[in-house]
Amino acid sequence: KIMQGIDGAMWFATGGDGLIRLDTENIQIFKEPQGILSSYVTNLLVDAELNVWTLHRKGLSLLNSKFQNAIRTFGSNQAIKEISAENNFIFKDIQGDVWFAFGGVLGKYNTLVNHFNLYKRKPFISDLRLFHKHENLNPYSADSSSNYIPENILLPYNKNHISFDFSTVDLRGQSNLFYRYKLLGFENDWMPPSQDVSTTYTNLAPGQYTFVVAASDNPYIFPGEPVAYSFIILKPYWERWWFYFLQLAFFASLFFLTYKLTRNSRYRFVSGIITFVFIFVVIESIIVYSEPWIEKLNLNVPLIKVLVNLVLATILYPLESLIRRIINPVDKDLKVP
Repeated sequence: KIMQGIDGAMWFATGGDGLIRLDTENIQIFKEPQGILSSYVTNLLVDAELNVWTLHRKGLSLLNSKFQNAIRTFGSNQAIKEISAENNFIFKDIQGDVWFAFGGVLGKYNTLVNHFNLYKRKPFISDLRLFHKHENLNPYSADSSSNYIPENILLPYNKNHISFDFSTVDLRGQSNLFYRYKLLGFENDWMPPSQDVSTTYTNLAPGQYTFVVAASDNPYIFPGEPVAYSFIILKPYWERWWFYFLQLAFFASLFFLTYKLTRNSRYRFVSGIITFVFIFVVIESIIVYSEPWIEKLNLNVPLIKVLVNLVLATILYPLESLIRRIINPVDKDLKVP
């Protein structure tokens, strides 16, 4: 069946492809994942308020296209039995009530009770778990408050498997609530709305993150303010500035010791060994620190990695010769016994 709304949009009821809205600019498709009872639509009604009523074998779906396509469904929970294909008529009377037939019974929906005023729900984060286990988070925070989850925690680099549990208050139960969330610093877009009350992020890189979660009665509209929680995963010690400084100090000390020993002929043998050690340490350090860049350039193509290693090898040989000349200019051909 096809109907046109007062806004000019065309609505199509399909036998398996859901409810389709078509206007001059775009097309929208509503199926079960989008909230209607079934993708099999047996009948269709579009009223003057741009409410779209669809009949399915499972019951009745109501879509308010003026209210950001909010959807409500009425099925077995409202005692609506299976609607047969032969009796799938639907109409709206002059009082605005919607009539339809199901299971040999004539049903009426009183539109006076139809409202889409959603609560502005504010969720809360009920727990933060590390590697799926509860852990005392106070040692990771300078905040001396008695909150169950302390603010601004600083997690070590190896505590990067984090689970968030969240909820909100609803006396009707959690089955009527929907959540969406995102982890800023890891993702920019919201995850699809769901009724899950927990999510896990694994192998997070060092950095600053903010977990944001919103709650609503409707999977398409989230009128309330989301709640946010920020935390930091610290860098490992080998990526800290002081560790780089210690390495530079070590190289400078080793170079100074090597240079001084090569100036004294009494330490010929020892200076040769130290020269070799210094060159070995420098070259190995260059290889180790260049490995991540090689991996990025690799792109899973072995030939690229071979070529990059070849270029690195051609650079290291003249570098070794240069270091030898700087450390021991008197005897350029000094060799380790």
